[in-house]
Amino acid sequence: MKISIFLFAFIYFSFSTTWIPGSAQMTCRISGEVFTWCGTTCPLTCENFRNPPKHCPQGCFVGCMCKRGLVRHRNGRCVRPPRCYY
Repeated sequence: MKISIFLFAFIYFSFSTTWIPGSAQMTCRISGEVFTWCGTTCPLTCENFRNPPKHCPQGCFVGCMCKRGLVRHRNGRCVRPPRCYY
């Protein structure tokens, strides 16, 4: 189950980034996201923010992640934790 969530997140984030030619900066299409060159491989979600994963694979995730204070909702958007239940 954890592997399928990780694979879904990886594929989702891979397609949610946009490279702007002539720029060294990547942008994200979804509101509340920020591009990172070295983010966690275990991002916080509505399902795990109360009990974050203790052991994440080492390495960097390159792509769009939710900004600090936001978590990934099951609909793919970044929300504040209280909004997870809507």
